[in-house]
Formats: sequence, structure tokens, C-alpha cells
Amino acid sequence: MRSPEADTNALVTTTCGMTDLAEKTGLSRQALYKALSDDGNPRLNTFLKVMNALGLTLKVKTSEPA
Repeated sequence: MRSPEADTNALVTTTCGMTDLAEKTGLSRQALYKALSDDGNPRLNTFLKVMNALGLTLKVKTSEPA
């Protein structure tokens, strides 16, 4: 089973590369590697910057009543 870090790194590599992602987000490569690692705990603003740079959006949906 692949780790979430491997999946994230694969997405970044195939989409733009970590250096390009760092430039697009205004974050350092080191900060991105740390935030996106298996032990990382990115802040919401970091997560949203990465998503935006990768051309992704976040959709929030209300849950259905139980």
C-alpha cells in the first residue's frame, strides 16, 4: 500500500514539480516537503495554496441527517 506522502509526491511530480510548486505557492521547497510528508501537518492555508497551484479546488458539502 502506498503512503499518502508517495501519492502527494507523485501528484506534484506529474503536475509541475516541487520547485515550480514552491514558486507558485510562495513557500520554500523545504517547507513543502515537510508539510506534505507522512508526518506533516500542513496548515489550511498551506493546503489551499498547494491545491490552487495544482489547479485543484476543495468542495464542501453538508452531510445528510442520520
